[in-house]
Amino acid sequence: MKLTFDYLEDYWSNIVYVGVAITGDGGNNYSSIWELQTSGNSGPEEITVNFTGIDNMQIALYYLGDANDIDFWYVDDVTLMDMDAVPVELTSFTASASNGSVELNWTTATETNNKGFEIQRSAEKNKETEWEKIGFVDGGGTSSKSASYSFTDRNIKSGKYSYRLKQVDFNGSFEYSKVVQTEVTAPAEFSLKQNYPNPFNPSTKISFSLPQDSRVTLNVFNVLGQKVSPVINGNISAGEKEITFDASRLTSGIYFYRIDAVSVDGKKFTSAKKMILTK
Repeated sequence: MKLTFDYLEDYWSNIVYVGVAITGDGGNNYSSIWELQTSGNSGPEEITVNFTGIDNMQIALYYLGDANDIDFWYVDDVTLMDMDAVPVELTSFTASASNGSVELNWTTATETNNKGFEIQRSAEKNKETEWEKIGFVDGGGTSSKSASYSFTDRNIKSGKYSYRLKQVDFNGSFEYSKVVQTEVTAPAEFSLKQNYPNPFNPSTKISFSLPQDSRVTLNVFNVLGQKVSPVINGNISAGEKEITFDASRLTSGIYFYRIDAVSVDGKKFTSAKKMILTK
C-alpha cells in the first residue's frame, strides 16, 4: 500500500509527536507506520508512506503530547493506493488493416489515475524490435465504468506491423499492453478515387492506390486545361494514399485533378476526375 498526504504542524510548546497508524481489529491495537518528533513548526510537506496492507485495515492520524503543546495539525490531499492493483484493466486490444490504414481498438473495464495511452508501432524489418511513438489518446482518469478507445494509423507502407499501448499514469509510471500484429497489403492495381467531400470548401481529400513504388505527379487544372495547383511531384511508396488539397486561394468553380504515375517496373497510369469548389 502507498499512503500520500500533505501536512502542516502548527507548534505551540514542548515536544510533540505526529504520526500515522493502522489497525486491523477495529481500533483495539494500532501499529505506527510513520511518526515525526517536532519541537517547532513543521511542513508544509508531502509525505509518502509505503507499507503492507492488512485485512479490514483502518488508518488513524494522531499526535502525542499535551493538547496545550500543539495548536493545529493540518492534513490534506490524502490518497491511499493498492500498489498490487492493476491501474488500468485492459479487456481487449485489436488491430485490423484496410486500405492502407490500421485501425486499433481497445477497451478497459476499470481505470485508476490513467493519463492516457501512447500508441507505439514497430515494422518487421530485422530481428531487432524498434518501437516508435505514433500517437497519444487521453485516458479516463479514475473510473469504474467500461470505456472504449480507438486510433487510426494512416497512409503506411505495405508490410507487417506490430502495435502496443504504453499506458501512462498521471504520476509518470507506465505499463505496456500485449503486442498485436497485422499486415498491410499493397493494392492490386492503380486507381484514383473521387475526392471527398465534393463539392467542397475550402479543402478536400484525394485518395489513390499504387500497387508498386512509383514516380507520381498530381496536379489540379481549371476548365481551360491550365494547371492551377501542383499537389504531388515525387517518389511515392506502394499502398493506399490520401492527401488533403487546400483550395483556399482558388475561386469557386469546376476543376479537374489528374494523376500520372510510373511504377518501378515501368508501368504507367493516368487518370483524372472532376471536383467542384463552392465558396
